[in-house]
Amino acid sequence: MPSGLGPVSLGHGEWTGKKGMGIWIVAALAACLVAGAAPAFAAEPVPVEAFASSNSIGMLRLSPDGRHLAVSVDFGDGNHALTVYRLEDMQQTSLLRLPRYELPVQTRWVSPQRLVIAKGRKMGSREQPVPTGEIIASDLDGGNQTYVYGYRQSTRTPGLERGFGRIEGLPDVANGRFYMRRLSRGTNRSQLYDVDATKTTARLVADIPVKDLSFVLDRDGVPRYAFGSDNDDNYLLYMAGPDGDWTPVDASQMGGKFVPFSLTGDGRQVYAWFSREGGPAALVKANPDGGGRQVLARDAVASVGDLE
Repeated sequence: MPSGLGPVSLGHGEWTGKKGMGIWIVAALAACLVAGAAPAFAAEPVPVEAFASSNSIGMLRLSPDGRHLAVSVDFGDGNHALTVYRLEDMQQTSLLRLPRYELPVQTRWVSPQRLVIAKGRKMGSREQPVPTGEIIASDLDGGNQTYVYGYRQSTRTPGLERGFGRIEGLPDVANGRFYMRRLSRGTNRSQLYDVDATKTTARLVADIPVKDLSFVLDRDGVPRYAFGSDNDDNYLLYMAGPDGDWTPVDASQMGGKFVPFSLTGDGRQVYAWFSREGGPAALVKANPDGGGRQVLARDAVASVGDLE
């Protein structure tokens, strides 16, 4: 079974950058904590080289129990890996090397011991990586590596053909599972699956006869919204009814472009980006039908930035 991962170097193995990388991460985190408390000094000119340099680490992801940190590492010359550190002593527990020019574009902890990684391919030094649609999984020590889904292989669920996978979200409680959006050239449907990251089995939870839609789920893992664009770049929004049927929602019903991204814990309200006639997007909280909007953040000129 193809794993999609290269050799694994465990925490006690030899890796010349292990100690230095761990110290670098600790220093970076400490700098972030003290930056706000530092007194104001005259700003020094930023050297032009700073705008041309690239980060060697990124996409930091904390495990559900707060004991480990997953970090995407760029070793240069097209070589990338995912490294896991034990925060107690900043010891490296695994180094998951990917094939040259491939790198993680999504990393998520599905349990305190296991991660799923969506792979991408670097096409240039400055361009954003292009997702390959392949999803792999590994334990935090580098063991039990699995090719979960992609163009080379499907899950163990009968009837689910190979295709393009994307990590769409996680259950509210980490239970070893994740939600995967599946795309396929052979269909114009958008499908969402609940996937076991260890057994690589999948259960269909949403299916809409419209391609390339993203899903928004509530705390119980129930899909509530789907959104995207058609071939003419017109915004599309669908809302799920109590019986699971999907209803298209026109922008005129919402009073503008309403892009949901998360629901409150009780599912009674939704957070969304809202804009009118191509204007800047504001962060709002609203009722599930889009009514009763409350503006949380906005700017008269620019859209409010993405949230992490």
